[in-house]
Amino acid sequence: MDKTQNKSPQSVTADVRANENVIKINDTALLKKEQTKAPKASEDDGKPKPNSTALLLELVKNGDFFHDEQKKPYITIEHDNYVTTLEIDSKSFRDWLANECWKVYGRLANSQIVTDALQIMKGKACFEGRCLPVFTRIGSLNDKIYINLGDQQCHVVEVSASGWVVLNKSPIKFKRTQCMNPLPIPTPGYGDINLLWQHLNVPERQRPLVLAWLIDCFITNTPFPILVLMGRQGSGKSKAQDKLRHLVDPSVENLRNAPKYRDDILTSAANNWLVSFNNVSNLTNDNQDDLCCLSTGGGFSKRRFFNDNDEVVVSIKRPVILNGIDDLVTRQDLLDRSVIISLPEIDPKMRKTDVGLDSAFLKDYPAIFTGLLDALVAVLRILPTVQLSIKPRMADFAHVGAALEKAGIVPVGVFFDEYKKNYSDNMLASLQASSVALVLIDYMKERQSIYSNYAGLLKALDIYRPHRASDWPSSPKDLAATLKRLEPALRFAAIFLRFDSKPKNNGYHVEVFNMNLYKE
Repeated sequence: MDKTQNKSPQSVTADVRANENVIKINDTALLKKEQTKAPKASEDDGKPKPNSTALLLELVKNGDFFHDEQKKPYITIEHDNYVTTLEIDSKSFRDWLANECWKVYGRLANSQIVTDALQIMKGKACFEGRCLPVFTRIGSLNDKIYINLGDQQCHVVEVSASGWVVLNKSPIKFKRTQCMNPLPIPTPGYGDINLLWQHLNVPERQRPLVLAWLIDCFITNTPFPILVLMGRQGSGKSKAQDKLRHLVDPSVENLRNAPKYRDDILTSAANNWLVSFNNVSNLTNDNQDDLCCLSTGGGFSKRRFFNDNDEVVVSIKRPVILNGIDDLVTRQDLLDRSVIISLPEIDPKMRKTDVGLDSAFLKDYPAIFTGLLDALVAVLRILPTVQLSIKPRMADFAHVGAALEKAGIVPVGVFFDEYKKNYSDNMLASLQASSVALVLIDYMKERQSIYSNYAGLLKALDIYRPHRASDWPSSPKDLAATLKRLEPALRFAAIFLRFDSKPKNNGYHVEVFNMNLYKE
């Protein structure tokens, strides 16, 4: 009687098919023994045929098998004097394995043997390998930042407060994605970040905000501000976004279409360091909530497959850049995290061809990237000494701006003047985008203050409800949530709110003050 018949499927860790015989393996030692069996040579070319999983496993015997926090299996392999990390489930690894099989054995293994070998590798990575963090493009370790240049030799740049250096081998695990394009190899002493402004149609006063955002994209332990480029057609916003992405996380497609579904944002974040969407005309409330989560780092949950109940929770934090014509960001919490840059329309006499613009940028590209690394080093060196008496919503971003000023990279005072103006403009924009805010401001014009429960206030405001106001609250509870979200922005319109912490017999109450009329 077969002793494996009464065992659960989980007890059998792998199947190794040698020729036509299926060997049940539930012992790691037996698996290793199977891997070390001497392959038989074929009669025609003297090379062994890849007709067993053992022969495929032989190709990766020196690989470093490990998994990440989500139990995704990876392998780090050394190939042609460089080291690369690939997800075992990825097409890139299957392609690499097929190429190695062809080089060593002169032919490809059949699909069933490949499937079985991959299953064994995944088990080895998930159950025998270490659990290690896996980074996309940018990572950190021991107060040092590592940037994956994404070239064929897998160079990385190590950046710290003492300087930067190009390494041949990364001390942390970087995964390669198919959409990744290389960054230029930086050259010490040849950096010039100011060349960047020759290629972007960004007003001079707002350049410190853009540079601080660029620097912040490389600092992984703080929330990321979201850069939004606004402008009419002909303002060069898409070109500006393309060039900025080139400096952080170049891709085969730097400008992606606007997200339609939540998975569009998650997919982009999973495969890119910088999430980039082009010509966005509308962001749903769900889109804006997801972008907030990306900015500060949040958990996204979904089923692993459509036919099972396994829930996968993925925590992702990414810098984001968007562009569009209309006011894209309308929700208060996303506006708090956004830096919105208004690009002026380019004079038709000053316009250039795309070919000419790209050619000029590529000429300056290495010097600009090197200058960006120099600026990053300066910021890292000065950041521990920065102290702000008043901290804005994105305090870490403000510290980066202060460090740029202290390092003499941007003019003193300009960053904070523009950031304060940017924040106030964002708050006013959020009021204009909210039907509740507009109605409440108008309702309070002749009133010093009101005190009401939310049901009563909603009934009073309903009389002035705009036609087809899609954001109008459907219940007193919705109104309460809307007012709490709008409260910081309403202050810019001299409307102050005070929320009762305890309910009365007829529910929770709110007091609204018009500070232009209110007297103690």
